[in-house]
Amino acid sequence: MSFDTWQALLHLEFKADSLGKTVLSRNLHQGPLMVQKPFYPEKCCHVYMLHPPGGIAGTDSLKFDCIVEPNCHVLVTTPGATKFYKTSDKSSLFIQEFCVKDDSSFEYMPAQNIFFKGTHTEVKTTFNLEGNAKFTFRDVSKCGMADIDDPFANSAFYNTITIKHDGVEKLIETCFIEGDDDLKAISGNLSCPYIGTYMCNAVSDKTLETINEYLQEIKENSVSENNKLSFYAAAGKVSDYLVVRFLSNDNQIIENAIVEIWKMTRVEVIGFEPCPPRIWST
Repeated sequence: MSFDTWQALLHLEFKADSLGKTVLSRNLHQGPLMVQKPFYPEKCCHVYMLHPPGGIAGTDSLKFDCIVEPNCHVLVTTPGATKFYKTSDKSSLFIQEFCVKDDSSFEYMPAQNIFFKGTHTEVKTTFNLEGNAKFTFRDVSKCGMADIDDPFANSAFYNTITIKHDGVEKLIETCFIEGDDDLKAISGNLSCPYIGTYMCNAVSDKTLETINEYLQEIKENSVSENNKLSFYAAAGKVSDYLVVRFLSNDNQIIENAIVEIWKMTRVEVIGFEPCPPRIWST
């Protein structure tokens, strides 16, 4: 391993003990990926994942995988943004794979990813759901820095989210942003540097209607100084899942919206009342 390259791995396993409490039964890490001691503000086990403090650069390769055994309930979040820096002609890779077994739930709600100008990064996220497994997922990305010229020139960001159920691919969500043209295009990001996605198991038609009414309310209140919308969002059912997609000039609008939608859906999907991790309030 060279001194200028991170090769990081984090492998977590969760099991239910004899009293039905979800415990972190295995915690293997190599390199700068690691977790803090689990918290129990509710029946669900809360875990904070820590990323490399200096960010991720060219040739860095990180993998985070997690196995959630039956009758377990886990929420994983991060205390801050993950930063992907300039990579020149080299690429960085971040792989996330989660196995959520029958009658368990896994909520992966990390803070945003920031992809700086010059980055060439691929992020692959896969949820392997078994039986009656439940999940939620927050994915927010920033492409480039808005306060510089050509914020995403000579840059590329490739993001793939795959949902499998009992070994069958049910949903593949792909986002590929290459350079300023994609960032500014009508068929691309509409000059919005922030991209957001929220996914979970399917909800009722009534809940979906409530979510879309909430998004419409945000749109009506999200008008910038030049009278152009700075917030675009839509929610719908894809296969057996709820998918909410966002574009905006303000990451806080997206992150706040996702938290509110998470609160709207958590009882129905996960079976618990909303209990936001304390770190979300700092």
